[in-house]
Amino acid sequence: MPLKLNTPIADAHLRSLNRKVIARLKDGLGIATVRDLLFHLPTRYEELGSVTPIKQLVPKQPVRILGIVEHVKQGYTRRGALTNARISDPTGRIDITWFSQPWVAERLTRGDKVLITGKLTLGKSRRYIANPDYEIIQKAKPETSPDAPIDRPGDIEAWNIEPERDVIPIYPETEGVTSRWINFLIRDALEKIGPIKSALATLPEAKTLMPIEQALRSVHLPKTLKEAETARERVILEELVPIQCAVTRARFRLAKKEARSLPLDAELIRDFLTTLPFSITEGQRTAAFEILSDMERERPMHRLLVGDVGSGKTIVAAMAALNAARAGVQVALMAPTEILATQHFKSFTEYLKPFNIRIGLLTGSSAWATTKRLRSEQALKISKPKLHQEVAAGEIDVVIGTHALIVKPKSKRTTTLKPKGQLAFQQLGLAITDEQHRFGVNQRAHLAQLQLGLENARGAAARPHFLTMTATPIPRTLALTLFGDLDLSAIYELPKGRKPVETSIIGPRSRKKAYALIADEVAAGRQAFVICPLVQESEKVQAKAAEVEHERLKSEVFPTLSVGLLHGQMKAKEKNDVMEQFAKGKIDILVATSVIEVGIDVPNATVMAIEGAERFGLAQLYQMRGRVGRGEHKSYCLLMPERAGEQTKRRLRAMVDAASGAEIAEADLDIRGPGEMIGTRQSGIPDTAMQALGNLRLIEQTRELAKALLKKDPNLKSSPELAQQTRRLETVLHLS
Repeated sequence: MPLKLNTPIADAHLRSLNRKVIARLKDGLGIATVRDLLFHLPTRYEELGSVTPIKQLVPKQPVRILGIVEHVKQGYTRRGALTNARISDPTGRIDITWFSQPWVAERLTRGDKVLITGKLTLGKSRRYIANPDYEIIQKAKPETSPDAPIDRPGDIEAWNIEPERDVIPIYPETEGVTSRWINFLIRDALEKIGPIKSALATLPEAKTLMPIEQALRSVHLPKTLKEAETARERVILEELVPIQCAVTRARFRLAKKEARSLPLDAELIRDFLTTLPFSITEGQRTAAFEILSDMERERPMHRLLVGDVGSGKTIVAAMAALNAARAGVQVALMAPTEILATQHFKSFTEYLKPFNIRIGLLTGSSAWATTKRLRSEQALKISKPKLHQEVAAGEIDVVIGTHALIVKPKSKRTTTLKPKGQLAFQQLGLAITDEQHRFGVNQRAHLAQLQLGLENARGAAARPHFLTMTATPIPRTLALTLFGDLDLSAIYELPKGRKPVETSIIGPRSRKKAYALIADEVAAGRQAFVICPLVQESEKVQAKAAEVEHERLKSEVFPTLSVGLLHGQMKAKEKNDVMEQFAKGKIDILVATSVIEVGIDVPNATVMAIEGAERFGLAQLYQMRGRVGRGEHKSYCLLMPERAGEQTKRRLRAMVDAASGAEIAEADLDIRGPGEMIGTRQSGIPDTAMQALGNLRLIEQTRELAKALLKKDPNLKSSPELAQQTRRLETVLHLS
């Protein structure tokens, strides 16, 4: 029975699949169905040259050899099947080894003429090619006996062979699943797949498009690079149009929703600005005006505020929160970590102290609230049920927290103050999220539903205005796609007085110089961060790496200094205590994981040393660099890679050269590709569509196509396949 796109990989009966591989495909690459597999596009292609004689093979270089199979042997080891073959041409012989691919022995026979594509490996006692691609050019005659001499022409040119393909696809990989293995699985799936219906089949433009079946075959099994590029754009179009339809329909629906108008109180905002010990930038002023103007409308604001680390987004959010609270509604701000939520709580408490605004903090570990007449920077710790009750009664104006804002409490204690469910607001008029991509797109919808009875001036049920903030550098194309249902505000300049951070790449031989710089800065009264990379996708492994580095630096490198430790496996109180000690200058050097990427503001820290810098994305490195250079002293960012290949050098050089988040974003998009930039798998956007982010023309073209189509046919009745795909994406992206 032919496979269907929605067939689970576990039920597809593809060769070489077992439970372990199925789990790795799902967890590592998000591949759970045949559709996921076929739409898992190559990130690049390797062009192959002409056939190389075996005698001239060069180690570690992609090569093609044309030869005859002399013998094939099938064996097994503890790790699985092991297939060995020997291939010869007029110039010599070479051994070929396939690991965990027992079917190869069934396909190849003595005397077959084959085209082998792979890389030569030099072993201790032999030369061989491991896990190559192979193409059977001509099968051996069935009557060939095991002892019969092999018919071999005198030279390779005499075979006059035209290879099927000049390029091989290179895919995103995961542990235990190589690019070649993925291509093999895809080839098997393409052989077994039934008819594929295009979501775009009923569109007028469909007549000019390549059939989707042909596009999928050409993108995975191209004969030429040009064919691959043409097919790629067609496959991307298949995913991009439904996404644009989903976000466009969300915008259309949003335009019909009701919201409470929150008038812009110009006098209040002027008073707020006069209380600040600094002047805001023009970018902050423009962004604040766009946000406050949106909040005056009786349609829900949905706006994304993008700004470099340290550009002052928090001030803009505080202005919006103050204006909303004074207009009689409540505000919720959700941050991805307790450290960042606590940082926001302290900042809002300081900024809004003169205006008698009550502020609450709710995290997984504790709850805090300012008093009704706050006369100091201190806040009082209260029980979570008490905070729930005061929020529901409208006594708290602004609530800041983590995911605890949208999850039900786990406490089983019986008390009259115990909330019946998750946090509920009496009049939630403004919802804010910080570092949106860290939540997953759907959670902002949960935040917007935490209300009891907000109404607009006409008494109609009203939705909160919504603002999301991010310091992650985002190219315009990514914003258009990933946040296509949001309006965009951007703060491009940094506050006056912010000094550029001197960034340099530190090789293994220069470590002593790096440590000397840290020691000199500490001697001058400053502090430093040392970041340990995410070695594997495991907080425990990351924590262990940080603990090991902490002990090494503490005992061997800086024995006379105070060296602290911060990682995600620590309890919330421990983390807060460490950060408080670091902020007060009691810790000289803080060894940490990427938990410090956002929310840490210690102006006295002047050095950011990043171990294993090649393991982080440019956007992450940029945010970590933004943790220093926040005070009056010159600051340094030391990128300390473990490996220094060409790709690593190119990426880290972009960090050295780029002065702004926009430059970093474009470099990251160009070098790593969009799928890795900001954890887009969390976002729900298919990786296939993310491939389009370097193509602004294609994105804008599909946006206009979606708008025109939906104006004529809002429910996509004329395009059932497209309607089905759009509904699926609306569910995934939580846009419905």
